[in-house]
Amino acid sequence: MTLDGASVKPGVESQRGMWAWYTLSVGPGQHTVSLAVAAGESVRIWTGKATGYYICDQSLRPESVSIEMKASSAPRPMPPLPGAPGTFRVTTNWGRRTSPSAEGDRSAVACIS
Repeated sequence: MTLDGASVKPGVESQRGMWAWYTLSVGPGQHTVSLAVAAGESVRIWTGKATGYYICDQSLRPESVSIEMKASSAPRPMPPLPGAPGTFRVTTNWGRRTSPSAEGDRSAVACIS
């Protein structure tokens, strides 16, 4: 995995042979992230589907809103926040590939730039 052209080591969470999350923290601004996924040397042929998502938490500048109520009400319980206050999660699906391909390619399951 690279971030802005420099090699980086992502955080990895996985269930062997089933799924994996690769996470990388980046600061605000525009960045280029590249990721290549390939079968290991011990894998003769890999079959299955690989789907990739880009998920980010965005912080937006807050706006203040005041609402005057005719009558006071008790505060309602709220569910826990999934992220930091003031952030919103954005998910983008960047593709799916079934392997082996018609050409028999076993090495490049996904290569996203």
